[in-house]
Amino acid sequence: MKTQQNRRARMFVTAAVMASTVAVSAVVANPKGNRSLALQRPTVMVNQITSFYVRGGEQNRIMLSMLMGHNFELTTLVRQVTGDQVTPVVLSVSTLPDRQGFFDPALLSFEQNGKIWKPNVNSTDDLLPLTPETPFGGEVNQGQVHQGVFFIPAWFDTEASIFVNYGGFRYEARFIDKR
Repeated sequence: MKTQQNRRARMFVTAAVMASTVAVSAVVANPKGNRSLALQRPTVMVNQITSFYVRGGEQNRIMLSMLMGHNFELTTLVRQVTGDQVTPVVLSVSTLPDRQGFFDPALLSFEQNGKIWKPNVNSTDDLLPLTPETPFGGEVNQGQVHQGVFFIPAWFDTEASIFVNYGGFRYEARFIDKR
């Protein structure tokens, strides 16, 4: 079991770095006052994407911004290499400018056609942080992005609506096809 977990983790990191990554960049000012482009972090290139805000509290205030992405080629590669019939879905979590929040991946569950899947956040069979040096869960401050990959069961259809539950929040997510 441990070998399979390590194989999946190595395969995903290799695939993400070699085949499916782009650099997220930002315009920054250098000491001379000129603007230049700086690379911040690799991100998985997606074919399908959806985004939503998690709201809560008495005023139904926006707590977190979530972006979910799916890549068809990565799904095929993960299934071929690991032999597991799973669908990798990348989840990016951030806050609005000048805000901070708290993200607990254990509060997430995914639902479709009456079936509910709740990932075991302590298992790389279900969840893998996108990069080992960045957190996936905990305090999310302005400018931070927490990214992880969920290996959802293959019975999920990325062409149909998926309900994402986060604590008491429920959202009907529908991927937009970017192909």
